Amino acid sequence: MLRLNELPSIFPNAIILVPFRDPIRQARSLLTQHHRFIDRNRYDRFVQSYMTWLVHHEFGSDHRPFEWGATIGTNYVPTELEYWLAQRVGVYGFLMEQISKDDKQYVFVCYERLCEQPSEVWSGI
Repeated sequence: MLRLNELPSIFPNAIILVPFRDPIRQARSLLTQHHRFIDRNRYDRFVQSYMTWLVHHEFGSDHRPFEWGATIGTNYVPTELEYWLAQRVGVYGFLMEQISKDDKQYVFVCYERLCEQPSEVWSGI
């Protein structure tokens, strides 16, 4: 996402799909992943070291939130659903600032619709 605007210069003829999910389902999924990484870090220190080395701090005991410019959800903690909803607001707010509504090279795709009606979604793209 942080290099999203560089993609058209590298792939000028590409259509860049930007998936999105139902906010509550996505936040629950993110919270579940966070708990999985916390549990994994308890018995496997390598995972935390390796993810830190890769600069992947999205989940787990070494979680570090992205900075999207505006402070969002500062009263929430990563073990709460509200925290991950606030993160989602930050992510999609950032994306909406980066992508113009008139830009045909980027297409927002609803994950649930893609799963339920794949033919219609792909033919629309």
